[in-house]
Amino acid sequence: MLDIENEFFTLYKSVDAICRDMFHSEHHYNEKKEEIFGLSVYIRTMENESYYTRAHFPDWDEQYKMLKRLRWLRSQIAHNVEVSECSESDLEDLKRFYNQIMTQNDILANAYRWKKQQTECKKTSTKAIQNEGTRQITNQINTNYIPENNDKGKSIWLWILGITAVILIVIFIVCNWSSITKFFLY
Repeated sequence: MLDIENEFFTLYKSVDAICRDMFHSEHHYNEKKEEIFGLSVYIRTMENESYYTRAHFPDWDEQYKMLKRLRWLRSQIAHNVEVSECSESDLEDLKRFYNQIMTQNDILANAYRWKKQQTECKKTSTKAIQNEGTRQITNQINTNYIPENNDKGKSIWLWILGITAVILIVIFIVCNWSSITKFFLY
């Protein structure tokens, strides 16, 4: 095994162990219904993520392909006696991914934070919509049932005129018209 392959393999084991710890309470399976662990679970989780979430991260596919390559290189080193295709850039990719996981700045951690933020925004906007609806209903009730100060004077005069008209009509009906005219004329 070459030095670069040895360094790659050692670092890969650390990354794989971290991924095992990340998903320790969950059981994941590959297409053959075999349980998988470590970086394979990380990759499977990326595969199962919704398109909506993936679309939010422009480098999602690039990260996914890079991780699959790193896993393939590990298998090549572990199972082949011959020299693998492992290069310095592959080792650098693995180091970068290791640092991202250690600082919780990897693609799945970022996706988790983004989805959590989206959920909180939805809850906030739902509450805002409910509060806006309540405010609008309250305004409608206040507008429809409580007259403004300017309308109070108008409505009082209308009531007075209406009551006066009703009283006069009753008087005309009850009394004889001629007796009323005599009262006012004499």
